[in-house]
Amino acid sequence: MAQRQRVQRMAALLLEGATTADLATAEQISHRRVNSLLDRAGLPRLRRPRHRLIVARIRDIDVDLIDELAAEIGVPRSEVVSRVVLSVTIGGRSSMRRHLGKLAW
Repeated sequence: MAQRQRVQRMAALLLEGATTADLATAEQISHRRVNSLLDRAGLPRLRRPRHRLIVARIRDIDVDLIDELAAEIGVPRSEVVSRVVLSVTIGGRSSMRRHLGKLAW
């Protein structure tokens, strides 16, 4: 029962944008233990302590395109989305403004 409550607390924090390092600190356990508990509970696992889970709404047609690309390069859908975000953010704020135009601000 205590472990289930721990996982529920961790899931709530994860959805609020906590990193696994934040979860480890809050629960006073190791990063490895955090990932183990997330795996067992079927929750998304974050590979690195400073990564965050971000939930986004994406149209079906765009998901199909993402899935096609993921299959072509042999990586999970989440990795494709992560690479797209990185390609837009890597140049900083000015690069984001160029890519997104008025949508950025």
